[in-house]
Amino acid sequence: MKKACSLLIILSSVLFIGWAQQETSEEKTTPKLKEYVVVTASPSPSIKSETARSVLILTSEEISKLPVTSVAELLKYVIGFDFQQRGAGGMQVDASLRGGTFEQTLILIDGFKINDPQTGHNSLNIPLSIEDVERIEVLRGPGSRLFGPNAFSGVVNIVTRRRGEKGFALGIKYGQHSYREVAARASSVTGRLQNSTSFSYRASAGYLDNTDFDQVNLYDRWQVDFRSGSASLHCGFSEKSFGANGFYASSFPNQWEKVRVLLTGLETNLYSRHFIINPKIYLRHGFDQFLLDRNNPSLFENIHHNRVLGSQINSSYFSRFGQTSAGLEFRAEQVNSTNLGERRRETFGIYLEHKYKWSNFALLAGMVAYKYSGLPWKAWPGVEINYHLAGRMVWFLSYNQSFRLPTFTELYYHDPVNLGHSQLKPEENKEIESGFRYAQKLLTAELSVFRRKAFNLIDWVRSSDLEPWQARNISEVIISGTEISLAGHQELLRRTRVFEDFRVNFVYYQTNKFLPPEYISKYALSGLKEQLMLNLGFKKIFGSRCNLFVRHFRRLNGRPATVVDARISWKLNNLEISCEGTNLLNKFYYDAGFLPAPGRWLLVGVKTII
Repeated sequence: MKKACSLLIILSSVLFIGWAQQETSEEKTTPKLKEYVVVTASPSPSIKSETARSVLILTSEEISKLPVTSVAELLKYVIGFDFQQRGAGGMQVDASLRGGTFEQTLILIDGFKINDPQTGHNSLNIPLSIEDVERIEVLRGPGSRLFGPNAFSGVVNIVTRRRGEKGFALGIKYGQHSYREVAARASSVTGRLQNSTSFSYRASAGYLDNTDFDQVNLYDRWQVDFRSGSASLHCGFSEKSFGANGFYASSFPNQWEKVRVLLTGLETNLYSRHFIINPKIYLRHGFDQFLLDRNNPSLFENIHHNRVLGSQINSSYFSRFGQTSAGLEFRAEQVNSTNLGERRRETFGIYLEHKYKWSNFALLAGMVAYKYSGLPWKAWPGVEINYHLAGRMVWFLSYNQSFRLPTFTELYYHDPVNLGHSQLKPEENKEIESGFRYAQKLLTAELSVFRRKAFNLIDWVRSSDLEPWQARNISEVIISGTEISLAGHQELLRRTRVFEDFRVNFVYYQTNKFLPPEYISKYALSGLKEQLMLNLGFKKIFGSRCNLFVRHFRRLNGRPATVVDARISWKLNNLEISCEGTNLLNKFYYDAGFLPAPGRWLLVGVKTII
C-alpha cells in the first residue's frame, strides 16, 4: 500500500510538471471544461441537468441570506439533511442524510475528504469561515461508486471561493449569551497567482450551564493558473473548546471537550481538448480531548490523535463515444489514543465509469472496487439513466450501492458502559431511485422517490440494562422516501408586492429496522421521519432585505418541532448591517443527546468589503 501511495504521488508530480511546461498551439480556452460544471454527483466534470441523482447546490447568494454563524449550520437548510446539533453554534453537529446515521455521510472540502476516522461526531470540524464558501453541493443517496468508503447515505462537498478578485472583508457580530465574532478575509492577485486568507474567532458564554464555547478558524488557499490547467494549495486550521453538558450522558453535566484539526492539500487540474486529469494529495491531523468533569480532570480523560494521508487521481476522456472516467485512490489512517490504543489501516480503490449520450437520452454505468486492510477486494456497481422529456422536464433513474468502514471508536473504544468490537465488517447498502426534474428561470422543481436496503449495519446494542452497550453488525434497515422541492424565482414573482423568491422542500421517510429480538438498540429510532422547509425572500423595503425560514421536522423518537429563523440586512455602498435570529418562537425541543436545543437567539452584525 505504501508503494501504491508513492506511485500516486510520483504520477501526480510528473503530470503537473509535464503539463505546466507544455507548449502547444491549442487555444487557451477549453470548450469542454467551460461547458461542464463539476458537481458532487460525479468525481469528474458533468452537467447537473444530465445527472440521474438528487443533487442540491446551495449558492453563495443563497448562503448570504441565511442566519448562520458557522459553515456547519448552513446544512440545517438543506433538504433531507437531519441537523442534529449538540449545544449551539455548530460546535458539534451530526451529519445525517436520507435517514442515515451520523457516521454515514462523507464530508469534502474542494473534493478533499475530511471525515474523522475516530468518530463521525467530529466530521464537521471545518476550518472555514462562511466568507470562504462559494457553494455547497449535496448528493443525497449512495456515493461510494463516486467517492469510495463512507459515502453511504450522502455526500457534502464544500467548494471554496476561486474567483481572482482583490479585496478585503471584515465583519463583527454580537448578540445574546455574550456571543461575539470577528471574521476577516483578504484576497490578492499577482499575475497568474491568486491567494485568499481568512481568519475567524467566535465565542459565547452559553445559553445553559456548561454550554460555553470558543473557536478559531484559519484558512489559506493559493492557486496558480497556467496554459493547460491550474494548481492549488490548501491549508486550514480549526480549534474549538466547549462545555459538553448532556452531550454523551445526562448524569455528568460538566463534560468538556477540545477538538483541533489541521488540513493540508495539493491538487492540480490539467486539461486538453479531450482530457481532464485531477490529482490530489492531502494530509489531515485531528486532536480530541474529552473530560468527563471539567472541574475534576483526573476523574476521566480521553486524548486522541489521528492522522490521515490520502492521494487520488481522477481522469476523464471525451470522445464521440461519450465520456470515460477512471481513478485511483489510496488512504492511510492511524490513531494514537489513551483509550483506543495505537491503530492503523489502509485502503486502496479504483473506479471506472462511462457515460454515453444520444439525442435526449443519457446512460452512465460504472463500478468501484476497494481493498481494505484484512479484507479481500470487493466491487460495487451502479447504473444511471437520464431522459429529457418535452420542454425542460427530465426523468431520471439510478441504482447504486455503497459501503462504510467502521470508525476506530466502533472498533476499539472501551469504558464501563460502552465496548467496541475489533471484528466489525463494513456496512453495505443498495438503493434504487427515480424522479423528475424541471428547471427554467421562472420555476425549478424536483420530485424523487427511493428505496434503500442496508445490511451489516453497525449498531450499539445490549440484551439488558445491566450490560454495557456493544458495537455489532446485526442490524438491517429498509428506508423508503419521497422528496419534493419547489422554488419560484424573481421573474415569476416580479409583479407581486411582497415576495422576491421562495422555496418549499418536503421529505417523508419510512424506516423499518430489523434487529434480533433479544437486543435493545441505542440508536434504533433516531432518524428523520418528516421534514418541511419554507424559505421566503421579501422584496426590499427602505433598502432592507428580509428572509424568513420555517423548519418543521419530526424524528422517529421525538415529537414534531417547528423552528422559525430570520435575517434582515441593509447595504450602503461597501457597508452591510444585519440583524438575525434563530428559533424566534422560542420553541423547546431536542436535537441530539440529552441537551435541549437553544431557544431564541438574536445577533447583530456589521460587515465592510473593500
